[in-house]
Amino acid sequence: MHSIIRNLFYCLALIACFGNTYASVNSIKAGVSFVNNVSTQQDTTVSKAELDEMLDQSYYLYTIGKFDESFKNNIKTIKLAKEAGDDLTLHYSYNYLGYDYLVLEDTIKARESLLKSYEYARKSKDPSALANSYTSLASLLTLTDSTFDKGVFYYKNAIKINKKINDTLGLENTYYNYYQALMDKPTEENKEIADGLIEPLRQLLTSPNVSEDFRASTNLILAKRNMTSRNYKVAQLYFENAIAIARRNGFSEILANAYKEYANALQSQEKYQEAYSYLFKHDSLAEINQLFKNDEVSKRLAAKFNFDEMQKEIAQENLAIDEQQATIENRTELNYLLAALITLVIGFLIFTIFVSKRRKQFIKVLERKNDQYLQEKEKTQQLAKVKSDFFSTVSHELRTPLYGVIGLSTILMERNKDKEQSQDLRSLKFSADYLLALVNDVLHINKIDSKTKIENSDDVFNVVDLVKNIVSTFEYLKNQNGNEIKINFSDDLPLLVKGNMTILSQILMNLVGNACKFTEQGTITVDVKTALGIQNSCIRFSISDTGHGIGQEKIDSIFEEFTQGEQKSYNYQGTGLGLSIVKKLLTAVDSRIHVESTLGIGSTFWFDYEFEEVKNHVFENTEVKKVYPVKLLNKLEVLIVEDNKINQMVTKKILEKFDVKCEIAENGEIAVNMTQNKAYDLILMDVNMPIMDGIEATSIIRQYSDVPIVALTAVELEEMRAQILDSGMDDIIVKPYDLKEFQQTIIRYSQEYKERKKNALTAS
Repeated sequence: MHSIIRNLFYCLALIACFGNTYASVNSIKAGVSFVNNVSTQQDTTVSKAELDEMLDQSYYLYTIGKFDESFKNNIKTIKLAKEAGDDLTLHYSYNYLGYDYLVLEDTIKARESLLKSYEYARKSKDPSALANSYTSLASLLTLTDSTFDKGVFYYKNAIKINKKINDTLGLENTYYNYYQALMDKPTEENKEIADGLIEPLRQLLTSPNVSEDFRASTNLILAKRNMTSRNYKVAQLYFENAIAIARRNGFSEILANAYKEYANALQSQEKYQEAYSYLFKHDSLAEINQLFKNDEVSKRLAAKFNFDEMQKEIAQENLAIDEQQATIENRTELNYLLAALITLVIGFLIFTIFVSKRRKQFIKVLERKNDQYLQEKEKTQQLAKVKSDFFSTVSHELRTPLYGVIGLSTILMERNKDKEQSQDLRSLKFSADYLLALVNDVLHINKIDSKTKIENSDDVFNVVDLVKNIVSTFEYLKNQNGNEIKINFSDDLPLLVKGNMTILSQILMNLVGNACKFTEQGTITVDVKTALGIQNSCIRFSISDTGHGIGQEKIDSIFEEFTQGEQKSYNYQGTGLGLSIVKKLLTAVDSRIHVESTLGIGSTFWFDYEFEEVKNHVFENTEVKKVYPVKLLNKLEVLIVEDNKINQMVTKKILEKFDVKCEIAENGEIAVNMTQNKAYDLILMDVNMPIMDGIEATSIIRQYSDVPIVALTAVELEEMRAQILDSGMDDIIVKPYDLKEFQQTIIRYSQEYKERKKNALTAS
């Protein structure tokens, strides 16, 4: 690959030589038309807005590689700006012209243009323009050893001015170029000066006004600095930030460099598998970037050809050539032109054929790699689907017997009066509840890993009220362990914010719950305050406790699944998934969890969450759910459609406790036959059953009856909700369920059904 690129540059250099020859031959003829075009323009005064538009056009043409057009536009802008007496426009035009000359590697003319830019900046008395001139001159002067110190002097002056006028973008440009100039000549003195620029660069990252390419490049600088000092965790954060910003904005050069540096960093930590992954990304992106570089070289050589031609055309304006002599010279030059043109065409054709062959080879390599990528992606998707289906099946198979265990243990606890047996029953129910919590946490982890289960939400809510409500749910656990919970809110918190309230609630529930579980006779403190955000309102949530703390060697492992901290003297055993869920939820919203802990003193977990502040918001009136008296369950006739014998018994016993008349159907087919022969007040329908499932049975029943049908199921709700409701069921209750909610759901739908039948009879 390197030899191909080297040959390409040789060809480009050859064409450039032919181009210079052609320009010198053609300059007299082409110069006439150019000079006439310039000299015959009417002396019209243009507006400031038109001049600004021309400056923007120069910048745009330069950035897309049309250097010759940029040069022409700058010459025209300078002429018009001189006529209008606009010193500020002249400053920027000569500044852009200097960079056009730098493309040609003509540092002499570049310096002349930049010095003129500096003169007009001084005449304009605009401090921002003066700082801009200092930075441009410094960038040029630091290229050579003889003028390096003078360039450093200009950088320092530019920094002083930009600081004085608080120009963030100016500081961004000056600091970054100054740092790169120092690192390009890495003497001990320069390295020491560069070290002093690290903190200003880092502080600029906190400003919301800096550009995205500066943000990406500076994160990469800070990452490499922290790798040098073996501060791997901080370096990893900066690497991840640089990669994310570069990927988001399409900065391919920065992204490729970040992949390479990150791969080296991972390799130095002996993380070879991850290092290989990022090195592969770098190689793939580097090959693509090289094509763009080759294109950029071609544009620069073409521009050099055109620059030489234009300069000769301008010089031709001052020549007085005898008409007869010009005719003779033109004839001679025409012969030279034809010879040069033929040579140039032949060379160009050879180069085009060469590039075409290489391009085809490169495309074949890319196609082969794309095919490999698509195959691996398809395998990954299949594995993800198998995993998701497995968790859904396991959740149903576990929740079904758990419903029986929890239900029977609850019934036995209510009936049994023997203290010794009551203790055993409580232990049994505790174990069942613990197992249910474990199943739910595992399912939650699976949802987050699938990356399709977390939905964006724009809830408008009061942060203070939300935190207070969450803390109040831990009242029992707080009293059980003899703890005190304190809540502190900063005075400048926004009243209302918009964001994902569900994710925030899940994160706080896990963190406050952990603090309560692992602290005895201590204090849990919840601090909520504003933090420095990039665009929106950023709020920092901090949960501290005075528990036994976590050893430094275990801090990284506590965020792994099924892992807990120190447990030597504590009798609580949780699922070990809470902190893993917190970490993954925060990653999903572009944030991260931080922890500080000392053994014997306590721990502090904190994170930043960005919200959109809401100034004026009117909450819609929400209907308060009606609470029905439990006595309305008396004498209701309910059909329980359930294939599991134990669950049949549990549901029936729970309902019969409230004098509900229950009948059992072991599958959907039996339920259809029973509903055709008898009218019920409500049907509790399981979803997964043999012979005929609940969805098919409901669709048939809906053809002749509007009796309320409520799904009583252990399936994973998110995956089946639409299918269940589309079949004609009125609502869904997931097993195991909350008893009060179960009662209210049955009463509500049965009463509404009775009201509908009563109204129908009255109308008839």
